[in-house]
Amino acid sequence: MNTPTTARTVIVAVLAVLLGACAGGSKMLKEPLPLVHEKALATQADDQLIASLDWVIVPGGPGTWAKNAYWDEYIIRVEANGALPVEIVEVGVVDLLATEHGPLPERNDLVAATKDTRKRFRKEGIKPIPGEGIDGVTVAVAGAGTYGALAGLASASLYSSLGATISAGTATGIAAAGVVVVGGPVLAVGSIIRSGRNRRVNREIAARQSSLPIGVNPGEPLQLNLFLPVTPAPQSVHIRYRVADDERTLTLPVSDVLGRLHLPADVPSADEDK
Repeated sequence: MNTPTTARTVIVAVLAVLLGACAGGSKMLKEPLPLVHEKALATQADDQLIASLDWVIVPGGPGTWAKNAYWDEYIIRVEANGALPVEIVEVGVVDLLATEHGPLPERNDLVAATKDTRKRFRKEGIKPIPGEGIDGVTVAVAGAGTYGALAGLASASLYSSLGATISAGTATGIAAAGVVVVGGPVLAVGSIIRSGRNRRVNREIAARQSSLPIGVNPGEPLQLNLFLPVTPAPQSVHIRYRVADDERTLTLPVSDVLGRLHLPADVPSADEDK
């Protein structure tokens, strides 16, 4: 065996993992986690609009397409319920602490807003856990909820274990091969990798995100994909729309199906408090 060549191969592999670990940020998955719709989580209608919340893609849950995705992606179907076209103006989601969140256009905005929400909840003694509670939402998926959550946890666990193993053995392996790695360049390259990953995620968000306001014609149902910061225990979804010169709001109560979303197990949902 050519020991120097083998050592160089090992070093390259180790450095690749180190750079990946340093890179951090969000990262596109090779394939989204499975998501199969059976029926909507919530549906509401008035004489002009029908709206259904089909699903919420949360970190590590069914439908997830990015690692370290600190945001929620709401999938909402809207349909004009009369003879007139409808214009969807705004969509907002109200969390457990009665704060309403709206869609945000970019990854950095979503991550920053999620951090702000986490701070606000921690002041109330609640530590949100992104993705927690999604496998309890079984109404809209068949066999995918548990898989999605476990897949996310397994991925995080593997990544953490691999990083710890390499950290423990890196110095010995590299020193034995007679190679010195300078931290600065590694971190610099890691930053470049992180920026590239985040840009790809940002492009995907832009491609998936529905632009508001948006028109809905009679007989032409429309799917909206809207990115919001992680919103613990959503209570309701407010859809503000315009028909002719009339402005209205259609509200979908969702606390009964999403009341445990992003909450630790020891925190009661609003419904459990009643």
